[in-house]
Amino acid sequence: PIWLPTWNSANVVPHLEYVMTPTSESTLLRHPRRTPKPAAGSYIYSRYIPSLDEHFNLVALDYENPEHLGLFNTWQNDPRVAAGWMETGTLDEHRTYLKNIHDDPHQFAVLGYFNDTPFAYFELYWAKEDKMGQHYACLDFDRGRHSLVGNDKFRGQYRVMAWWPSVMHYEFLDDHRTENVVGEPRLSSENVLKYEMIFGLHQDKWMDLPHKRSNLVKISRERFFQICPFNQSKPRVAGTTFGFEPKL
Repeated sequence: PIWLPTWNSANVVPHLEYVMTPTSESTLLRHPRRTPKPAAGSYIYSRYIPSLDEHFNLVALDYENPEHLGLFNTWQNDPRVAAGWMETGTLDEHRTYLKNIHDDPHQFAVLGYFNDTPFAYFELYWAKEDKMGQHYACLDFDRGRHSLVGNDKFRGQYRVMAWWPSVMHYEFLDDHRTENVVGEPRLSSENVLKYEMIFGLHQDKWMDLPHKRSNLVKISRERFFQICPFNQSKPRVAGTTFGFEPKL
């Protein structure tokens, strides 16, 4: 099934309504009411990757689907993934984790596929309501993402060059009011920062989040579509001839 927005397609701009969300016991955050999430299990994005002769697809994760839950549980209990995510647990614990994301209007969980093979997990979120949104002048529709590649067969630079910009592409397409896509790679994650720079993001500043010290990285809508960072044959800083060889 293909997911489509629930609002009337004749409305170019959905009705904008603001709500208040508590961020602590004494603080409320004003932000737009978020549009409904894609239906669980539906395809939300697909792009043909010429260099691989494969399609990269995004599917809204269904925490009630045993296959989806099993993938998440297996990947999170992989020591390689656990070193970064620190979310090891049982099936029941991971079902609760994913249900909490499902019930949270500011984020949703997605599985990444090459053709019909699942290989990655993503959390896509609205930055305004996220912890990082309190660390910079966040616009109402800025988006962020967390990523993990769980299937070892799909690791490697040539795969990253396909899926990394595609996830950002989806976030810009999903809502035309999104002016920035942001990220928060750990300060020590040099390879992640290199990939962010390859695809056009710049390091804005450092942030001290509750669980890590991070780089705030950002790319504007104008820059993303200007450089169009798809199908790159060599890893270079976007828009330049400066190259480096990250490994992931």
